[in-house]
Amino acid sequence: MNRLTMSISTPTYDLLGSVMLHNIEARDSDMYSLVRRSVRTPTLNGGSYLDDLGYTDEDRTLEVVLANGTDEQRESLEYMIRAYSELNIMLPDGAYIGNLQQLSDAGGKLRLTVLITGTQ
Repeated sequence: MNRLTMSISTPTYDLLGSVMLHNIEARDSDMYSLVRRSVRTPTLNGGSYLDDLGYTDEDRTLEVVLANGTDEQRESLEYMIRAYSELNIMLPDGAYIGNLQQLSDAGGKLRLTVLITGTQ
């Protein structure tokens, strides 16, 4: 099975504010979807108008599934989701600023939703 890696850390030094996720399930995770800022509006003549404002990494939402998430990973993620609104998110394709929106434990797998809010 294909695995991905992700690092999450606090923007300032915090002894509990760092976690390395080596056990991301590539099959169940969505980390590379791309979305453009565009709106399609119907017009009175039956056509449409497309307002395309382009692509930005800040529209990305990462859906991460951890296979066999450890108690240490869960505790670190729970701490960061409660204590920090912005975190450093390191992925194979770049360094980002993000927000941990949701953490859940379903069927023995940790599920994490990360909103990318900027680049580093």
